Amino acid sequence: MKKILVLAVLFLVAYAPAQAAIVVNTINFDDVGDLAVIDTYYQGVTFSTVGDAGFSDGSARARLPNHPIAKSAPNTFGAYGSEHPGYTYLNDKYNMAGIASFVNGTNAVSIWANTVSTQVLRAWAKAYDLEGHLLGTISLTGTVLGQGAWFNFSGFGWNIGRIEFSGLNRRAAFDDLSFNARETEPQDPVIPEPTTMLLLGSGLCGLAGLKRRKKKT
Repeated sequence: MKKILVLAVLFLVAYAPAQAAIVVNTINFDDVGDLAVIDTYYQGVTFSTVGDAGFSDGSARARLPNHPIAKSAPNTFGAYGSEHPGYTYLNDKYNMAGIASFVNGTNAVSIWANTVSTQVLRAWAKAYDLEGHLLGTISLTGTVLGQGAWFNFSGFGWNIGRIEFSGLNRRAAFDDLSFNARETEPQDPVIPEPTTMLLLGSGLCGLAGLKRRKKKT
């Protein structure tokens, strides 16, 4: 009987799907200098910006803001443009947004947004799947001057491909991006063929019958 149990356990282990460890990555933009290009600096995510021609050249940079708005000082996410070098704030009044694209997708992402002390926060963030389809939009309107808030996206499986974020007709700065990543790519479960199951069942039954015969003799 022990042999039968051992064979069954070995069979289940052999066909069990591999599990990937989940790693939480947090990027606070503080490990580089002011105006450092961060487009492809961090593992698992790439950064870029979009905006009106002449306002942004598409590069993303760490930025030391001139107001205490960072979630973790000193730097925040910053855009860069020829007219406004090292511009800290994003504002959809100028069709400008930051983009974080996840190399292998993620199942959960969050980012902090804040504004200057003389304004209430008005900002938005959008999540897209790996094929570029919109998954969801979050708009936040604060009630306290200079008080920040978190944007959180989850519940879409490992299908979040990127997020876009900007101020809502106001200046907004973003910091402390956090996202889940899989340490190893999970393997698809191997489904045994019917003949394999039949052979295993026949073998187990044969061993069980042989055990009973030995007991009788």
